[in-house]
Amino acid sequence: MGSCGEPEANNAPPFNTEEYFRRYQLMNLFTKECVFENELERQIFMAINVCRYDPKVFVPIVQRVRDRCPLVSNSGNTGILLKQLGSMIRLPPVIYDVPAFDACR
Repeated sequence: MGSCGEPEANNAPPFNTEEYFRRYQLMNLFTKECVFENELERQIFMAINVCRYDPKVFVPIVQRVRDRCPLVSNSGNTGILLKQLGSMIRLPPVIYDVPAFDACR
């Protein structure tokens, strides 16, 4: 078993946020209004919207982290998170709003 940051030989492929974001047709991020300061900001925005659209898609990811990482596996909150992800309903996406993004920066 690898540590939290080490990939395992039989590990599942990494979660591709952009693939799910496009598959679910959440919104077009390639407009002049959608300007992200960096790739991490863009990835987080997509992940939040994927989670709002289909929270259950994150269940296997949380389970893998729980199984691989002792710091997480010993936490009592992982089970709560898995239960929440499995029971959440679809929520509308977060819309890219320039003034709101500017206020958060």
